[in-house]
Amino acid sequence: MPPRTKSRNLVLTIEAVVLVAIVMTVAVPWQTSRPREITTFGTAIAAFRTPTMVVIAVDSRIMDGGMQKPEECKLHVVGDTVFAAHGVLKSAKTRFDAIKLIQAEVLQPGSLAPVAAGLARSMSWPLTKALDDLRKTEPAAFARATANAALGVVVARLVEGTPQLAHVRFIARTGAGKKVIIETETHVCPPDCSVGSRDAAAIWISPRPTHTFQNAHPQWWTEDIPAVAVAFVQGEINGGLPDVGAPIDSVQLVAGGQIVWVRRGSCVK
Repeated sequence: MPPRTKSRNLVLTIEAVVLVAIVMTVAVPWQTSRPREITTFGTAIAAFRTPTMVVIAVDSRIMDGGMQKPEECKLHVVGDTVFAAHGVLKSAKTRFDAIKLIQAEVLQPGSLAPVAAGLARSMSWPLTKALDDLRKTEPAAFARATANAALGVVVARLVEGTPQLAHVRFIARTGAGKKVIIETETHVCPPDCSVGSRDAAAIWISPRPTHTFQNAHPQWWTEDIPAVAVAFVQGEINGGLPDVGAPIDSVQLVAGGQIVWVRRGSCVK
């Protein structure tokens, strides 16, 4: 049976919706003497959309089996599209590679709605196999992956000069006979992104459950949006979590314009 897809409003109130990434940093399941076959990104992401721009900021830390790897650019630019991902992104054993699958889907031109649908369709089964292997080999890590979103993809592009922002989340649970079941949630702004009459949307990805920063910026669209995005990620880095770290990379897509780098840390090329 194919995975079920749900479409929900990305932001419906003045308060920005907080979408919290999975936490896979507890020492017991991930502290090993060698890298595991599952690579995870702790990842802090801030993504904002208004009628005039999209801004995305991310950290650069990479964790593999509880072991810190060299920092890596998590903002991927493919043509006129920018994306970042969080959660379980790779399994060597099952040959699951989320980034490669995303890169293939974002080649589709036009609105992000069919791109988001394509991501939900093409990634669910490979992710299911990767998670099923994780369930068998690392049950504690699997429990964390299924506690929230096992995988999420944030995508932005200019569609006929208008900024669009999408978020696809893959929610995993265990069904009968311990079978892994994936449900997807897709959010595309516009059209489902109204904050009052502002057509604005926010995505906050954090390994921490606290919303202190978000509560301090309830009307982020009235502020310097690129600075707010970078400040959110910096705050997550300052929190001392082992799987979120500097440097920060950030891009801005300007209506009717182009992709502009706000800050380049690991994305130096």
